[in-house]
Amino acid sequence: TPAGTIAAQLPTQHDAIELFAAGDNSLVQFANAGGDGLVQDLHITAGGSPILRTFAGEAIRAVVQLDAHTYVIALGNRAVRFDHDTNDIVQLFTGITVDAMCTDPANGVLYIAAGNLLHTIDQNDGTVVDSRAMSFAIEHLAPLFNR
Repeated sequence: TPAGTIAAQLPTQHDAIELFAAGDNSLVQFANAGGDGLVQDLHITAGGSPILRTFAGEAIRAVVQLDAHTYVIALGNRAVRFDHDTNDIVQLFTGITVDAMCTDPANGVLYIAAGNLLHTIDQNDGTVVDSRAMSFAIEHLAPLFNR
C-alpha cells in the first residue's frame, strides 16, 4: 500500500533492491545480505519469506522485470535472466559493471549504464547493440512510456 503497511507486516533483515508483485498475495523481493544477492518470495497472507535463490558473494546491483515471471538481475560484472516460475538462471552478459538498468518494452532492449557509458543490449541474447559515451556518470535510467 502507499502507506507501507505491507512492508511493515513483512519486515526483512536484508537490504532491499527491488520489489515486484507476483500475484494477489505475494511479492518477489531482490535484496542483499552480507555481500550475497537474494531472491525471496514474500507471502503476504501466509507469512514467511523463503529464499528462492542466493548469489553467493555477488551483491545485486539492479533488477528489471521483463514479463510476469522473468527478470534481469545485474550482479557484479555480469547479468543473468531469472525465471521466477522455474528458479532457473541463464547468463545474459559478462564484463559490464551495471550502475543502472531499465528495459524498453516498445523495442525489447535493455539500457545499461556503466559509469559514463550507455549500452543498448538485446534482452534475449545479451548482445551489445550500441554503446554511447556521455560526458557525465549515469546514475539512473527510466523508460519513456508516452510515445
